Amino acid sequence: MRDGQRGFWRNWRQAGIKGLLAGADDADFCKANMEIIIYIFIFIFGTAVGSFINAFEYRLYRSKQIIRGRSQCPHCQHLLAWYDLIPLFSFVLLWGKCRYCGREISLQYPLMELVTGMFLVLAVLLAFEFRVPGSALPTANYQLPITIYQLLFTFFVIAALEIIFIYDLKYGLIPDEVILITSVASLLYRLSTFVLPVTGYTFRVTNDLIFPLLSGLGAALFFIFLIILTKGRGMGGGDVKLVFLMGLIMGFPQIVFALYLAFLSGALISVILILLNKKEFGQTIPFGPFLVGATLIVFLC
Repeated sequence: MRDGQRGFWRNWRQAGIKGLLAGADDADFCKANMEIIIYIFIFIFGTAVGSFINAFEYRLYRSKQIIRGRSQCPHCQHLLAWYDLIPLFSFVLLWGKCRYCGREISLQYPLMELVTGMFLVLAVLLAFEFRVPGSALPTANYQLPITIYQLLFTFFVIAALEIIFIYDLKYGLIPDEVILITSVASLLYRLSTFVLPVTGYTFRVTNDLIFPLLSGLGAALFFIFLIILTKGRGMGGGDVKLVFLMGLIMGFPQIVFALYLAFLSGALISVILILLNKKEFGQTIPFGPFLVGATLIVFLC
């Protein structure tokens, strides 16, 4: 656990205990509780984003309109009311079953909502708390609006990567639309740091633009070489596009760590599946989820 996280919870506990038992300073107590409220709000917002990711994945695969149109039960196609779509709560209140046909709702829906909420809270902790122990403010080297701008980009990347994760896991495909939009957004984000006045920060073409592009191209060429070497048995063109995006998001040397982690975790899971007789030796499993998981770990940490 990092010093910032320890400092935040230590300060919150101290403020809470003093406020309840010994009349602690009202400002410290209110600040600690305000931070908790902010994190709860971010978690709730994250669950809503997770709910959108579920709908996005379902509609994209079936070539339905993403934004327009009401949600339906995937089994009976009955239109869902707003109270059927409350993230996490609706699943619990309905005991995991459709209100109209009684068939079970996939665990994917509450899990995606829960995980997305947790990821967004973690992103905020990394952006603020870990920079200044026990404080909800960024360091003096960054202006608050710029940090929030960076945080919004992080939220976007997390959502895009989660869509790729669940899409490849379920269908064995990596959606080109998501890769393209996220790649363009990542490139624009990096270029925007040249325009936005970040205090104490100077845009460097080599580190902030050239290295990420070269990292993405290098990773893509490496995967093309692997596809040629294995005659396409282990990876596909979607993986090539995904690792290019990974390089653009993280740059060097983070892309190296992410690829190493992806290959290591993929090999371990494959061995476990073979030992459990879930897969036979020589069978392939989608590699995209391992690439996404490694990217999230390296990108956030």
